[in-house]
Amino acid sequence: MNLFNQKLCRERIARFDFPTGEKAIQIEKILSGWQHSLKDSDLAKTKEKSIQGSFLMRFFEEVLGYSSQATGKEEWNLIQHPAS
Repeated sequence: MNLFNQKLCRERIARFDFPTGEKAIQIEKILSGWQHSLKDSDLAKTKEKSIQGSFLMRFFEEVLGYSSQATGKEEWNLIQHPAS
């Protein structure tokens, strides 16, 4: 049993507009920075809550293109849950 519907994944990937040029370079830098932090620094010892905001902003807004309320856009699709 697959975690994701394989047919749906193939269809979505085929239609996905992968970033190119400067945007692709920017995304590669973001991903490389996080990868370095996970592999070569003490990020693993850091509390999740302390980097949650940065993670959400970098990955979901800058890499995946989601919008948060803070962008000022009329339509947004990302919200950070309040601390409990």
